[in-house]
Amino acid sequence: MNIYRHGRAYAPHDYQSRPAPVRVPEEAGEGRLIWAAVTDVLLAPGIGVAVVAGLLQYSLSDLVFAPAVLGIALAASFVNHVFGTVLFRGSFGKQLFGLRVVRATTGRRSGFWRAVGRWLLGFVLLAAAMLAEDGVGIGEANGLRVIRRRDERQ
Repeated sequence: MNIYRHGRAYAPHDYQSRPAPVRVPEEAGEGRLIWAAVTDVLLAPGIGVAVVAGLLQYSLSDLVFAPAVLGIALAASFVNHVFGTVLFRGSFGKQLFGLRVVRATTGRRSGFWRAVGRWLLGFVLLAAAMLAEDGVGIGEANGLRVIRRRDERQ
């Protein structure tokens, strides 16, 4: 059964209402983002030192101490930022300060590769910010946005 409208035939399912536009909360304020970032930045090397000095029993004078700490810190950062974002919608620091990472267009969970891209871009921007001596955030990198958890429920 076709229904005619404006000279065009429409199937009955064409008249179903279109979905309402998606409301994605605004990005979280800089204060919360900074504290979450500081927490995450301190967490990775802290885990690196704890594993290398505590579990592996290396001392500061060992030649492998610094490279091992760096490697474990990078791995901890990857797990925290990528798997934390994919599984829990945010890293440890973001969870601690009531933030979530969502897709900027739909408000849904991040995919694995978007989280990886955001993590890598974070290192690039961190290096650029250090060279420019100017604080820079990663904002909506890779199509992801950091929001307050309570804004998501509204």
